[in-house]
Amino acid sequence: MRFFDFLVFYPMASFQKRNVTGWDWQTSLNRAVTLAAISTSFLSLACLELIFFLALRINILDIWYNKFLFLGGGVLLVFLFNYIYVRKKRYEYIMSPQYKTFRLGITAGVITCFLIFILSMLLVIGIGIIQGNFLDKFK
Repeated sequence: MRFFDFLVFYPMASFQKRNVTGWDWQTSLNRAVTLAAISTSFLSLACLELIFFLALRINILDIWYNKFLFLGGGVLLVFLFNYIYVRKKRYEYIMSPQYKTFRLGITAGVITCFLIFILSMLLVIGIGIIQGNFLDKFK
């Protein structure tokens, strides 16, 4: 759970530091939660790609309806993160003194979150390309 807390904490700290307001999303916390959910959904998709490839030797991105399932799963993950961090007030717990705080600076934490986001996107694309090339050789 600490990984997800990390993905929410640092963008939120950056939004608060820069006093970002007036975007389409309602609050800074909703923005941070959405960004964390998108990164998590990309990492989940990469794991699913690997599992299905190793177990069944299929590329799940080749199945046309899976794209809609993954998009729906990503939206559900945003709602789940919103429920956990906003409604159940997990973010307030993260900010409380009883939670072991993160030691990175805000800039380093935001850069790390951004790199996790970019690398998770590239991982999904890379795994799909490698699987496609590998499966084409054995057809």
